[in-house]
Amino acid sequence: MILGRARITAIDAEGRNFIADIGPGDLWYFPAELPHSIQGLEHCEFLLVFDDGTFSDLNTLSISDWFAHTPKDVLSSNFGVPISAFDHIPPEQVYIY
Repeated sequence: MILGRARITAIDAEGRNFIADIGPGDLWYFPAELPHSIQGLEHCEFLLVFDDGTFSDLNTLSISDWFAHTPKDVLSSNFGVPISAFDHIPPEQVYIY
């Protein structure tokens, strides 16, 4: 983590979860098979490094892509928020933004 703060989460095959808030100087590692997320809490910059030179974002599930292709009324019902909460979803996959 270069600057700012973020929250990282992961869940393993046994359903155990991990949540941590990180800041400048912190490092983390997600094994390839673990579902995980990085949520910016305040303006943050971090460097992503992959331990596999053949990595491609085409082999991952992007939440922005899923949101963009799911009807807003379904998202609203699922997350319990007004439909308007999804008015500014990027129209296509955004891997890093």
